Amino acid sequence: MGLCESTPDGRPLKPLYKRDDIKDFEAIGLTTPDIEHFSDTFRRFDILNKEALRIDDYLLDLKLTRNLMTSQIFNFMDGSGDNEISFREFVFYNWQFLSMSDRDIAGFSFDLYDVERDGKLSVSELEAALGVVHGGKDSSDPEFKKKLDALLALMDADKDANVTRKEYQAHIRDFPALLFPVFEIQVYWCIYSLLYVGV
Repeated sequence: MGLCESTPDGRPLKPLYKRDDIKDFEAIGLTTPDIEHFSDTFRRFDILNKEALRIDDYLLDLKLTRNLMTSQIFNFMDGSGDNEISFREFVFYNWQFLSMSDRDIAGFSFDLYDVERDGKLSVSELEAALGVVHGGKDSSDPEFKKKLDALLALMDADKDANVTRKEYQAHIRDFPALLFPVFEIQVYWCIYSLLYVGV
């Protein structure tokens, strides 16, 4: 059984998953010990035993601050859009996010920065993305503004003041710093989320 088997007052915890979930988890290659590990990890974060994680509680436990990147990642995890992460969402998202290749991360980072979900990065979205890399700076900082202009000149091949997914992926190797926050969160998530149970 899992690490957290009862509530603080001694009541047994309800299972976090159903038989259908187990079939879906096994379909992506997870074993019973993997599922139990995810269950134990989820229970560590779900200290109120609500069977759901809210963004602020989750980030607090992970010692991450809420910013564009962490908020967007949480939104991706929250497939149902109810501002909470269910156990099923937790398992599928972590499995997907933590098994991404470098190429997958390039596409994923574009999706994170594309806040408007219109398939392109506007100047303001690109500024926000660059701001994540540069500690929250924006175009009011002259040095930052130069970097933003250089990035837009490099990536915006058709000069329409938008960067498409194709343009982004064609030039991301020239500016890999935009990938760093995603790599950093991926590593951090692995250490402090999935390995949290073993700590």
